[in-house]
Amino acid sequence: MDKIDRYYAIFAIGPVQSFISASRKLEDLWGGSYLLSYLIRQSLASIRHICNERQMTYQIIYPHYSPDESDQPDGRSLAVANYPNRITFMLEASEESADQLMRQLETKVRNELVRISDWAVQEVFDDHTAEGQRRVERLKVQAAEQVERFLEVNWIAHRCDLEGDLNRQETEQLFHELKGQRSMHYVPEQGIACTVYQRMDALCYETPVSTDRYGDMKKKLQATWGKRNVKYKPRDLENKDKARIRDNEFLCAISLVRRVARDFFRQEFDCDPHLFAKYESVVNIGTDEDGYYAVLLMDGDNMGQFFNGLEDEVRNTSQQLSRFASQSVPAIVQEHRGVLLYAGGDDVLALFPVEEVLSAAYSLRVAFGEAESGLKGATASTGIAIGHKRTPLQQMLNEARELEKAAKSYTSSKFGDPVKNAFALSVLPRSGEYLGPAVLPWETEGIMLTKELTHVVELLSHVISTSFIYEFASTFQALVGSKTDIEPEYLEEMVLLECFRLIDRSVYDKSLRQELRQNLIHVPLLHRQLRLKGFIDLLKIMAFFNRKEKSSATIDINAG
Repeated sequence: MDKIDRYYAIFAIGPVQSFISASRKLEDLWGGSYLLSYLIRQSLASIRHICNERQMTYQIIYPHYSPDESDQPDGRSLAVANYPNRITFMLEASEESADQLMRQLETKVRNELVRISDWAVQEVFDDHTAEGQRRVERLKVQAAEQVERFLEVNWIAHRCDLEGDLNRQETEQLFHELKGQRSMHYVPEQGIACTVYQRMDALCYETPVSTDRYGDMKKKLQATWGKRNVKYKPRDLENKDKARIRDNEFLCAISLVRRVARDFFRQEFDCDPHLFAKYESVVNIGTDEDGYYAVLLMDGDNMGQFFNGLEDEVRNTSQQLSRFASQSVPAIVQEHRGVLLYAGGDDVLALFPVEEVLSAAYSLRVAFGEAESGLKGATASTGIAIGHKRTPLQQMLNEARELEKAAKSYTSSKFGDPVKNAFALSVLPRSGEYLGPAVLPWETEGIMLTKELTHVVELLSHVISTSFIYEFASTFQALVGSKTDIEPEYLEEMVLLECFRLIDRSVYDKSLRQELRQNLIHVPLLHRQLRLKGFIDLLKIMAFFNRKEKSSATIDINAG
């Protein structure tokens, strides 16, 4: 009889950034996030089925997994990607059985993605003629090769003592080293790159040959994509850009799979055809007249400390994160009229109307750190990028990612040690100067800074915002950009007094003037965090928020 050992196992799928970030449209972004989550969910089910069939003892550590909920998710959770890209679990088995299990999981994931790519090609290029079917089969082969080459699957099953600790830290270190040793596959470029994911060639009926010029290759692509299903072509000849796949888009297998993921999962789950409709376009977020929206990216801080306890503690942490992702996050996003794209444990990616994003961000942060809705004592860093709906989505995602990094870099020495727990804001206007980044802690000295920003927005709603800001800036122009890093102590008081002076000049109602003065009593806190230039930039960002609120309010009145 084979010897039974205890293993700490990790199974991960990637590349995460390539799955998600290379997105031209909202449905690309959702499709990439959802595919990763779906493949992990399928892997969790496979672990259960294989282990039960072979009578192996296992215990899922992360993410929290409830077979009944995962096999039959409700409508709300079905549309949201809420599984992370990796699984950690404990396994009691022989060495051979453990190895077979991990290899079988990898095979199943790869086969599943190939199945989806086969479906996508058939769906988009369906042709019932004999020659048409031959062309489709050639595309399926090309697509299968691309998804096989693209998908990264990393796993480790590390032997531990049958009794005692699982040696998690040692296994995690080995896994990290394993990922760093992944082999590089050289793939010669033969044709024209995919319009969206430029590391792969666009799918084409005819393989390019060495004598082909660029014009020849493009004609072959146009002939291929000109035969796509009519439902993926422009329906409005006056607006040809409004199509699932535009006339000038040539996609690789990964981009194609992401683009039609909504169609595949509607059929796969036999669900309400409108379930995934909100992921069609960013145009539907916020107001049409406004034209701006916000991308929010949140990530938990120092999460490793929550996974260093005993097995029961780690499983409890996993369950709490699952509850936060599957219950708290969707409720908060829905309350603030947002679109949730991903909620996997401590990570959140969502889109919001501009006027809702600050309140939503703080609600998510609070929920994440409370025992009833998240993980008691946990903190998070958040990036919030605001841009126009015509700004390339990829640019917005990159900006939100950089802002999240900026928030992660924030430190406070209040207690002697660096502490994260911050948010970063920026605005990418269609014209004019880039605004930001403004990096602030969620709270300081017992003051909630998102509330103070709301007070600044309220101030700007009662004065001519641009006039206020530029008059304020001109007052301190000589001090902006000073070579010295040390600002005089009296500058904070000067900033507050100047705000009061401009309020007195702009607001004639004495009671309102006094209320605004009282609301802005903590302005020095904002100045202290950002220094003078940063504070002026923050005023400009808040004026931008205020402009959005005015636009939204006007629309609401007209609608009523």
